[in-house]
Amino acid sequence: MKEKGLIEAVLTFVGVVVGAGILGLPYAFSKVGVLTGLLVMLIFTVILGFSYLIVGEVCQRTIGKHQLVGLVEKYLGKKWKFIMAITIITSLYGALVAYSIAAGDILGSFFGGSLVIYSILFAVILSLLLFFKLKVIAEVESFVSILKIVFCLIIGIYLFKDFNLGNILQFDIGNIIYPVGVVMFALSGISVIPIMNLELKNKREFRKAIWIGMLISVFVYALFAISLVGVMGENTPEIATIGLASQGYAFFVVLNIFALLALATAFIGLGLALKEIYTFDFKILDYKAWILLFVITLILVILNPASFIKLLGITGSLSAGVSLIIMYYTHSVARKRSDLQPSYRMENYLIFKIILSLLFLLILINEIFGLFVL
Repeated sequence: MKEKGLIEAVLTFVGVVVGAGILGLPYAFSKVGVLTGLLVMLIFTVILGFSYLIVGEVCQRTIGKHQLVGLVEKYLGKKWKFIMAITIITSLYGALVAYSIAAGDILGSFFGGSLVIYSILFAVILSLLLFFKLKVIAEVESFVSILKIVFCLIIGIYLFKDFNLGNILQFDIGNIIYPVGVVMFALSGISVIPIMNLELKNKREFRKAIWIGMLISVFVYALFAISLVGVMGENTPEIATIGLASQGYAFFVVLNIFALLALATAFIGLGLALKEIYTFDFKILDYKAWILLFVITLILVILNPASFIKLLGITGSLSAGVSLIIMYYTHSVARKRSDLQPSYRMENYLIFKIILSLLFLLILINEIFGLFVL
């Protein structure tokens, strides 16, 4: 695995974190007020930033190459390994279905017709690419990360001409819980922490890489959400980019082609991660792992279990919530019987871990309840 410097590590982090969640944030913010949404994002930037450092310390204490499931098995045993694997696998399927639904809505805005058919076609085509092992993200990782940042800057500048300050000044503390799941999904980067630790040449720069990556990601998200809600206000759709047809056809086409590319690269990246869990952690043959990925994803897309926003919420509460609860426990054990001395140490604040664990569980319960009643 090629070693990377600080800048490359930051771009790796941004490339994973800044994904399809960017399409759902404007809608979530428009429902509670942009200022409310930004407050939620600021709170979870701090919470998740420190949490990722906890995960990073576990990685640095451990000899060898491990993903999250492997780390949990080493310190907590096979029972917890199974729980962690189920959590991650469920969240990955949720994300793949959410991406397919979003792609279907975007394609439907161009061509009309059945959104479900477009979602199925997107899932089938991208799954076939995974079958042939086209690792698009790995080859253009840094370029795509830079492109996302530049693209969001261009969007913000272009939309300034139609920007309405009144659209972003609302603040609704009573509904502050509403955007939490989407924000957690957008900032979910736990899966990239072990990769960053392996690739970063100077391990002492790990903390700096995490915080710089978080700040860049939040800046990109905030700029994108403020720009789109500033123009569309309460009329912002769930897939934010399909609501900008009034900005001119050429801009609308380019914007949504970029959105489709973001969804496609995210699908491939998470699809590869799902296959690797099956093949590496459960020793399932490669073609059988692909069948599991393809068939289950396709069935869920056909069933169309929930809207894009609802799927982001429940997936975010699993990937960035429940996974971190397990990693908090793993960290407490790793501190007592680790292989190596880490380049930094996070204090074992049990009260902090317990409070956050309860918060994440409440968020998950809320997202599941909302999933079934709305």
